[in-house]
Amino acid sequence: MTVSNAKRRIFLTIPERMFKILENEREKYVYDSVQELILEAVRDKYLRGRDVKGNSKRGRPKKLNIAKGLALKEPFSKKDGEPIEL
Repeated sequence: MTVSNAKRRIFLTIPERMFKILENEREKYVYDSVQELILEAVRDKYLRGRDVKGNSKRGRPKKLNIAKGLALKEPFSKKDGEPIEL
């Protein structure tokens, strides 16, 4: 099995104001194109520093398990043992 290094095309439409900001950044940091700047931003956001252990706090919070909460001896207490006022 061979690994393909295929590239995909995305046609991106962005507001003129955002494009001007990207153009200024391109000139400031000497990028060849705005595309290169966008690719680096996507790499920084999604590829670098990825959470490989699965301990990320990203996305929606988990649904509450009400049965587990009701089974606790003191469900409304802090870690140090003081009760929480409702």
